[in-house]
Amino acid sequence: MVVGHQFNIILMKKNVLIAGFGSIGKRHFEGLLKSNFDINLYIIEPFLTKRDFSKLTKKYLNINSIRTFSYIINFKVEFDLAIISTNSNIRSKILRKIISKNYVKNLILEKILFQKYTDYNEILRLLKNKKINTWVNCPRRIYEFYKFVKKNILANEKIIMDVSGSNWGICCNSIHFIDLLDFFKKFESYKISKNNLDKKIYNSKRKNFFEFKGNFSLITNKGDILNIYDEKSKNDQKIILIYNKKKYIIDETKKTVIIIHNKRKKLKKFSQSIYQSDLTNIQIDEIFNNQKSSLTNYKTSMKHHLPLINFFLNHFNINSNSKRILCPIT
Repeated sequence: MVVGHQFNIILMKKNVLIAGFGSIGKRHFEGLLKSNFDINLYIIEPFLTKRDFSKLTKKYLNINSIRTFSYIINFKVEFDLAIISTNSNIRSKILRKIISKNYVKNLILEKILFQKYTDYNEILRLLKNKKINTWVNCPRRIYEFYKFVKKNILANEKIIMDVSGSNWGICCNSIHFIDLLDFFKKFESYKISKNNLDKKIYNSKRKNFFEFKGNFSLITNKGDILNIYDEKSKNDQKIILIYNKKKYIIDETKKTVIIIHNKRKKLKKFSQSIYQSDLTNIQIDEIFNNQKSSLTNYKTSMKHHLPLINFFLNHFNINSNSKRILCPIT
């Protein structure tokens, strides 16, 4: 019995699995089409639309075959890479099922990783036992303008980084900037040093998930500071980095960096696309070519996630008069 739909079966070269074909899963698919490798693609998604099927039945230059499945089975192949792009509330469950039934060499996980605090160490042990190379998709480390900024930072100088904007998803996206701070100035740990989040809890764009507004700050064990703001008074998102009497103002939308030093301004422009559909091919080709990735490894990202998950969960429980053990963010 054949499970799922099968198109254009040809001898495969690289086996890739995408679990979750929502918005981010589709962007990963679009990125795969630009890879330098020939790919046999497996997709797990129980709610594919007619538009999805239309997209998946087309012929693509580097895609040898596409098979879609509504549930997880033993696919009887060795996966060179699996991308888990589900929501955070089911990611742990999906991950466990996939690697219990299949051999997977490399994994890319979306963030927020998991909602349950205890899942993080359990998954770490499981990945170690299975010897699966695992990275978390915080891709700002491969943005050219952040690489430019990093080159100008010395290890012994403290930095202050401000991330500000309005309605940009502080729960969903703060992890990106914690990871970015670690990219600039590698740290072992951090603690929340200030909490000015609103008491009001907001519905997320995704059903059954929540968001906060306001601001909070954290400080690393090396003394570097990250201030995060999501407030109505703020305009477009800006990242401001203060370092060694210099100020770097990064505009991700315009892909520009303004350097201010001694009252002089210098503008530097970049052309690299930062859409996930233009990054996935870079990410997977690096893994296939070098057996390593510029993305953050799972163990490091776990250290970034855990204090944040604990902080958001406590804030949610205090202000909703509840006793949840799952942090309702994704």
